[in-house]
Amino acid sequence: MRASPTGLGTSWRAYDQAPMGAPTAPASPAAEEADPRRAGVATAIGPKRGPLVALRFAARHRMLTPLYALLLARFALRRLLTPAGWRWETDGMLFLGPGLQLQVGRTARLRLGRFVWVGSGTKIRCHEGTVEIGPKTVLGQDVTISAYRRVRIGQECVVADRAMFIDFDHNVADPELAIRHQGIYMRDVVVGSNVWIGYNAQILRGVRVGDNAIIGANSVVTRDIPANAVAVGSPARVIRMRPAPERLRWPDPVEPAEYGPAGPR
Repeated sequence: MRASPTGLGTSWRAYDQAPMGAPTAPASPAAEEADPRRAGVATAIGPKRGPLVALRFAARHRMLTPLYALLLARFALRRLLTPAGWRWETDGMLFLGPGLQLQVGRTARLRLGRFVWVGSGTKIRCHEGTVEIGPKTVLGQDVTISAYRRVRIGQECVVADRAMFIDFDHNVADPELAIRHQGIYMRDVVVGSNVWIGYNAQILRGVRVGDNAIIGANSVVTRDIPANAVAVGSPARVIRMRPAPERLRWPDPVEPAEYGPAGPR
């Protein structure tokens, strides 16, 4: 049994068996028998939807349990009974831990992909602009996302506890004026798909992290990180490159432009 990234202490194997980054063509019965990971792809992300299809999918992936019932109830309560729930956009089920702070401003947009996990104590504050989290991304406990412009996290990312994403910073240019009166700078934060972000890492305004990258624990990312890179430190620097995948592809790929041997030009 693997510990759940939501802190609920259960396996999340069932959730992980329908790969969102894999080919999305409907799987035949023969293909499902040959490769169990293909099972449910058509019902998870294809055009066939509805209560009966969802029930069959849940049964196939051993999700008809008291724990998943609790998760469904928690999702329904937040969706139907909270102002943030009325404003967020999603195309399917979400797995939400306890003690969340979800704030969505009147002009803001929060878009959550299907099967996103949000760990206990996480804070998503979409003051203005947009926060986007791609399908099957896992947020650990006590993660903070704060946006005035745009924070986007791609598909199937793994974000460890206490990571932070923030797309603004305070102006401190005038020493004679209190910092809180000097306004803020805003720049988009974009994280690609299949990115692993370590414990307590901080992704700051204007940063783009490429697909398949790894950010080490306690890193402070102040500049772009290329796809397939491993970056650590404060400020984060690339220490090595991972092999680029030959077949794995993601929609809306993120590859920061003009990245030279010593970093962004």
